[in-house]
Amino acid sequence: MEKIDQIIEALLFASPEPLTQKKVNSIFDNNAPDLKSIINKINNKYATKNHGIEILEIAGGFQIRTKSDFDNYVRKLLNNSGHLYLSQAA
Repeated sequence: MEKIDQIIEALLFASPEPLTQKKVNSIFDNNAPDLKSIINKINNKYATKNHGIEILEIAGGFQIRTKSDFDNYVRKLLNNSGHLYLSQAA
């Protein structure tokens, strides 16, 4: 992955709400990357390497989520801990 891809991926991971182009513009001093094109690039890499996560467009932004094939496992993990709850998007 290129560095900009890694930065966007890290922002997606850390963001408690969907990451928007407006937020990305405020983070980069100059020449903010086109979020949608970077997301497409990252998702293509995820798909070709069979990752268990994907990036979806949600509420005007983008968010990392577990692929639906693995929802059951994540729900079991979160339900067993007694501390974490899944959002509707998750």
